[in-house]
Amino acid sequence: MIPRRRGIIPETVHPRPLDSESEDSASNASRVRGGWETGLWLVGLLVIACLGALGFLQSQALWMQTNYKDQDHHGASTIWRSKNDNSEDGEPFSMSEVQAEPKSRAKPKVLLVSAIDADAEQRGEDRLRENRKAKLANYPRQQLSCPVYSGPGFDFKNVKNRTLEAAVLRPPSHSKNFESPLTPLSLHDVRLTGTSAVARAQATNLQYLEMLQPAAWCGAFESKLAGLPAVGEPYSGWEHPGNELRGHFVGHYLSAAAMAWAASGSAQLKENMEEVVRVLERCQLSAGESGYLSAFPESLFDRYENHQPVWAPYYTVQKIMAGLLDQHTWAGSKRALEMARKMGHYFKSRVERVLAKRSLQWHIDSLNMEYGGMNDVMYTLFRATNDTQFLNLAALFERPCFLGPLALEQDYLAGMHGNTHLPVIVGIQQRFELTGQDEFRDMASFFFNLVNSTRTFVTGGSTHVEIWLGAHAHGDSMRDGLEANWAGAHQESCTQYNVMKVARTLLGWTGAVKFADFLERAMHNGILGTQRGHVPGVMLYNMPLGAGMSKAGKQHWRDTGWGEPFSSFWCCYGTLVESFAKLGDSFYFQAGGGGSVVPELYIMQYTTSTLKWTAAGLELSTFVKEAAPSSRDGPDNVYTVRIEMKRIDMPRRNAGIARVNLRVPRWCLGQGARVEVNGERLDVELTSGMYVQVRWEFTTGDVLQVYFPTRLHVESLNDPNPKYASYYALLYGPLVLAGLTMESRQLTGRVQSGDSQGLGKDIWLLQGDIEAVPYKARGQLCSLRVLGLQEQNPYGGSIAHTGTGRVVVSLGGVPTSPWHPHRVGGTDEASRRSFRIVPALYQTPRDREMSEQNNDLGKIQMVSIESFDRPGCFISASVDPESDPDSGATLLTCSAVGPTALAAASFKMEEVSMGGENKHVRFWNVLKQTRVVSAACGASLGTDPQGDVCDLTLAEAHAVGQLMTTFQLNPAPASYPSVAFWAKGPTQKFLLWPLHEMVDEHYNVYWDINNE
Repeated sequence: MIPRRRGIIPETVHPRPLDSESEDSASNASRVRGGWETGLWLVGLLVIACLGALGFLQSQALWMQTNYKDQDHHGASTIWRSKNDNSEDGEPFSMSEVQAEPKSRAKPKVLLVSAIDADAEQRGEDRLRENRKAKLANYPRQQLSCPVYSGPGFDFKNVKNRTLEAAVLRPPSHSKNFESPLTPLSLHDVRLTGTSAVARAQATNLQYLEMLQPAAWCGAFESKLAGLPAVGEPYSGWEHPGNELRGHFVGHYLSAAAMAWAASGSAQLKENMEEVVRVLERCQLSAGESGYLSAFPESLFDRYENHQPVWAPYYTVQKIMAGLLDQHTWAGSKRALEMARKMGHYFKSRVERVLAKRSLQWHIDSLNMEYGGMNDVMYTLFRATNDTQFLNLAALFERPCFLGPLALEQDYLAGMHGNTHLPVIVGIQQRFELTGQDEFRDMASFFFNLVNSTRTFVTGGSTHVEIWLGAHAHGDSMRDGLEANWAGAHQESCTQYNVMKVARTLLGWTGAVKFADFLERAMHNGILGTQRGHVPGVMLYNMPLGAGMSKAGKQHWRDTGWGEPFSSFWCCYGTLVESFAKLGDSFYFQAGGGGSVVPELYIMQYTTSTLKWTAAGLELSTFVKEAAPSSRDGPDNVYTVRIEMKRIDMPRRNAGIARVNLRVPRWCLGQGARVEVNGERLDVELTSGMYVQVRWEFTTGDVLQVYFPTRLHVESLNDPNPKYASYYALLYGPLVLAGLTMESRQLTGRVQSGDSQGLGKDIWLLQGDIEAVPYKARGQLCSLRVLGLQEQNPYGGSIAHTGTGRVVVSLGGVPTSPWHPHRVGGTDEASRRSFRIVPALYQTPRDREMSEQNNDLGKIQMVSIESFDRPGCFISASVDPESDPDSGATLLTCSAVGPTALAAASFKMEEVSMGGENKHVRFWNVLKQTRVVSAACGASLGTDPQGDVCDLTLAEAHAVGQLMTTFQLNPAPASYPSVAFWAKGPTQKFLLWPLHEMVDEHYNVYWDINNE
């Protein structure tokens, strides 16, 4: 077992204690002092032996003066090691010596950091488990009568109770603080750059926050609370003046704006948020001396305290207080802190009146209604003011019916409202840090492990219709035939926001890679995909995971999934604007709060960004080339991370000596993973689930480069019910893949352990007919527009398939795409109007040779036309044209083509000179070259009764006009992302790409894999 770091609980093993550098420095200093003392002793002997040799003594004195001239008058050396000492473990340099340091440096040291001895680590875990069991046995216990459900809409008149065994919780005691071994670098020091999905999401969110007007936020506060004339017209949705939750988003806005300003430096945002704080302060002062501040009257709290129906007033004021405190934390607003302090005292008095008039139990029963993170915000207020009144008040917002069973490691989560309880866990994490009461650390750790192992989807989310289901019981939420509004109600965005907070704190406490892996998974698949492309202010409440679901479809109580910028303002809008504002808060952590003798950095997430690492006097510029299964410039299937170092002003004497720890992700293949410094490969074997540590005297121009190979892998639904045992999600690296489909979810293949591929025994691979979309396929996409149907929309009159096998000419346009500049599409209609021109399925050897030589769109002579979103589905004649004796038109369909019907789906593409920039072509059948593909509008074959489509036929050329048989090759309205796969099912193929890149398309996440 490698020695553990002091202060880090045993999930992570480190190779040395945190203070090892100071111990090495002291040892080195001792060696230097020892040499000095020995020299004096020898000089003394010489003096005694040579009393008559005065000249010799003078020369000795001169020698000592020359060699120790750097001593001050106290005899202490300003530089512990001599200029010829190359030991890296000596006392750090002074700044004067740094400037004179020779250019040659020792080679960097590299090692793996974590549980290298797995057996010893397991023994340590076993000991911890035994210690916890002993601790649990000593807890004082009680029997509690607790409601089965608690949360929004709690009905005091119809309560269904159950008896639970619970621990008796201790009152808070501010006896000691817990200093987290790892702390995140400030958002002020992290900048997301480049065009990654993470950077685009942050920029889109910033644009939305800058669009929101302070006057509209403040209207309800001014008119309802202070009796002042409203300056602006209030927003609608959940911020409508008649909504009982009004004001909650103002709190989220203040938090998000503070963090977004810290992460961007936006002057406009800073001006807007300061204006909101000023107006709220005026409202608070106008309402009297009580300190009350909200957009609704105090009477809502009267109803709450009388156990009358009301919509979560404490939830709302908690958001307002949290927003004010974030304004203080990130923007240094003393005004906001004072406002929050006054609110804290107001609610302290209010709770005390309830305790005096009613009872403690009455107050606790009130907490069965949703009350947000009141304990969390009061702990934050105590941290900011050191007023113990807030510490004690925070504990009064912790329900014994929830935390008591958790302290005994009991699982009673089934049926609980997720986001009523997750903020409480965030709060008790603060309680542990502020009081050192380790039972609250244990509760938080147990809770996270419980949810993550028994209720978490592949995306990191954990609720269905906002509720936690039973352990390992997600299958029914995925079943076919489930009503659409319930099938799309997975993973409430608020719960994703809060569970990521819990994981981030656990990461700081332990350094365990598993928490960084979770944050990566949850961010990419549960947060990024909740924005509708790059449109500001259009976000999701839930993330649909069922078969044939769309983010634009019904979800729970809403008719549409996407919200609107100025008329939604749901709870999830609030948590999402915060989530996107603080995307950079979990990328970089440092040990010891930056105060270690040798600065130590942990890079937890990888995206193109810059970091100002003041403790080490370095600026890091990180560039990430994301893996792609097929790319133009390669290498394929490898995430490449390049970190460039630059020296900046250094407050330290160590001049860049630092440790940089790089997380080796869980999805990283062991084979081919490597780390380089300045182009030289370091001798270390990277293992997933660990850190690779590089220790060196970094300076300007140094480059760390890491290569993380990956591949497609699968993860089960984690439901033992035989009906769902074969349900798996597909992933590529950290990205969850979704496949375009309206309902089908069956794939062929066999699932097997990935241990032989270096992925570990808990990672599974899919062996089956699945392949990466080749890079060349991107150049083969197009839309085909009938020249004779000159519609205004650029895609009007284009060929499309209907999803049922029929191929038509659609007269309408494609809905506007919300996607970012790197991808178009985003709708089923765009996908159905996109086709791939490929070499013909039926070719003579000569034709095949020419097709291989000319594989680009427009150069192929003998072609087949394949659907974009239904790979393997080709436009073909419904009757073999060679055997069809009828010279009339034949309907064209989109279907899989058997070996005996290849000619029906093969065409000779003839370029037609029509002028203009676009190519114009005609498609002739390869065997019966008098027949040509044609649009049949108003012909006997019939037009759609609604008049918005025409049939696509194979007709005799002489019977149709040239304009109806000539097609303009336009850019396709849909395109392949860089990560895309074709997967085979029993009856069709599917196109898969990352879930976060789905917009309005219908898709599936969990696949029924037959394992045959």
